[in-house]
Amino acid sequence: MTIPDLINSTLEAGGAYFAWTNFFKLRADGEIRGINWIAWAWYVLWGAWEVGYIYPSLHQPLTIVFSSVRISANVAWLAVALRLKFRPA
Repeated sequence: MTIPDLINSTLEAGGAYFAWTNFFKLRADGEIRGINWIAWAWYVLWGAWEVGYIYPSLHQPLTIVFSSVRISANVAWLAVALRLKFRPA
């Protein structure tokens, strides 16, 4: 574990916290307003790239863990958003 790994994993942990709060808020509200779900899908793809290639190549194991938590929150949010967007009227 290195200083960059500690710093990056702390930032990822914060991102994971806020991503999960977004998920719970969306689930409670039951509607999407002013957010493009495609952007969220982009962040899921970007996160997968980071966890699958970037962070392992930088030898940042703690960052991989917290980034995975953030990505899972983004996937959960995206699943709810798509269900809400494409549900029958």
